[in-house]
Amino acid sequence: MKKLIRWFKAADKQILMDKDEYEAYQMLPNTVDIYRGIASKSNLNGISWTTNFETAKWFANRWNKNGYVVKAKIFKNNVLSYYLRRGEYEIIVDVPESKIIRI
Repeated sequence: MKKLIRWFKAADKQILMDKDEYEAYQMLPNTVDIYRGIASKSNLNGISWTTNFETAKWFANRWNKNGYVVKAKIFKNNVLSYYLRRGEYEIIVDVPESKIIRI
């Protein structure tokens, strides 16, 4: 995972995202609330999050109803990439575990 994060950090954000995604990234506020749906075997410290709480709930419960959602507040400069595809509002970040809270 650390190598993947290094690759994202080294990449040009304008190449990682399409035009609309890059514009949406630029419009993010300086601090961003992000969410991650955790199913029974999900990784709490994964790099794929969402800015949409409902999307996180869907991922938490897509296999069964035992999932939960965690939240973190991050600074925009910690965003590695932002994708609008499939309506998931996927945000790629490296979030320290100390910033994650279960909601």
